[in-house]
Amino acid sequence: MRTQFVKSVIFMPLAAALLGVASSAVAKEKGYSEIYYMHMDMEVTSGSTKYDAKPGSIQLRLGTTFAEFIGIEGVFAFGITDDDFTTDNKGKLNTLFGANAVGTIPLGEKADLFGRVGGAQMDVDVGKQSYDDTGIMYSVGFDIRTSRYGAVVMEYQVLPEIDLPEGGKLETSSINLGYRLRF
Repeated sequence: MRTQFVKSVIFMPLAAALLGVASSAVAKEKGYSEIYYMHMDMEVTSGSTKYDAKPGSIQLRLGTTFAEFIGIEGVFAFGITDDDFTTDNKGKLNTLFGANAVGTIPLGEKADLFGRVGGAQMDVDVGKQSYDDTGIMYSVGFDIRTSRYGAVVMEYQVLPEIDLPEGGKLETSSINLGYRLRF
């Protein structure tokens, strides 16, 4: 019950702000949507034992810039493949919901560096169990514009850490390759 309350307190104001800013920015053509393939690295640590899995996921983002180099976005991701931690245990992202603040540094007319930081609620399968938690996510990356409205985007992203039973933890990062469309 407490966890659900905390999630509501964190994400409801962010979602309301995102929708308000996004709706005003669409009229000014500052909105964007992105789609990414996420090559994930999930690492389970329990005591001195570590297991790795590398599942694949799709991430979708909808955002806006409300100052020249500052923006906000909503994030949704879902797993499309799983991978083995061990013979009998697989790892997979089920869903991820979140919101980010975005800062951009232009690198000339055709490219940008960016950083994102925000919060997310992540639900994953580890073996035959499903776990979820809320936490911080952040990323750094760059884009190369292919047209006035499009860009190829690559980033390194760190997702929320999930506490597992008996003192274990799941740490997840990903290399994301995607496309941005401005509108």
